[in-house]
Amino acid sequence: MATNSSLLDTFSAQFSGYGAPQSVVATALQELQRSRRARSEAIQAAAAAAAAAHAAAAATPTDDASLLPEDLTKWTADDAMELVKVFVKIRFPFVLVLNKCDAGGDVDKNVLRFSTKFRDSPLVLTSALAECFLQKLQQQKMIAYDPSSGSAYCSEDLRGPGSSRLKEEQREALKALKPIDPKAFSRLEKVRDLMLFRHGSTGVAEALRVAVEVLGQRLAVFPVKSLQLASQDKKGRGPFVECILVKKGTT
Repeated sequence: MATNSSLLDTFSAQFSGYGAPQSVVATALQELQRSRRARSEAIQAAAAAAAAAHAAAAATPTDDASLLPEDLTKWTADDAMELVKVFVKIRFPFVLVLNKCDAGGDVDKNVLRFSTKFRDSPLVLTSALAECFLQKLQQQKMIAYDPSSGSAYCSEDLRGPGSSRLKEEQREALKALKPIDPKAFSRLEKVRDLMLFRHGSTGVAEALRVAVEVLGQRLAVFPVKSLQLASQDKKGRGPFVECILVKKGTT
């Protein structure tokens, strides 16, 4: 729809239904102009290099055709689609979390397919089932599990081939664990092989970390009613149990 308004005003009205403030639309237009200009400069540089290789004079650059025309009647369908893609990426950032990556079968083929199709989006391989399993064993005091490092040890590791690599404090911690039953130990070995050793973790904590990173400009807030009245909860935890992320400027 052609109007006498600027591109910013026009698209701010068009995208208002997506809850996007004018600043977000402005960022999308700027990002689109920047990417188109960079693409145009790369093409011109390649053309100049080709002309120089053939001992021909490079053509004098004219107006930059890569810039979006202010007149919407001169926009093409490709111009509009390109803007929509940039806007969606900025307004609705997402992390591609591929769960069940330890399921076998065509997992590797599917990961390659998704990473190729969504090459500009962050991708994290996860196994939520493996994470739940490890968390459950830890609650039952059968393993010592650290999600940040992706390590999971049990009492059986004191007698395993890698026991010599355990530090003294690790040995003491493992001695305090409950014995793990053969069925759970067999499953633990599979989780360690398919997820912890191969990918470094179950991917769940990494997915959360990347999501926070993608959102950006967030502050961590720990809501409490009273530091005096909420010194500990029923599980013996301190007052700062829950954490929420809010935008800067939130009151």
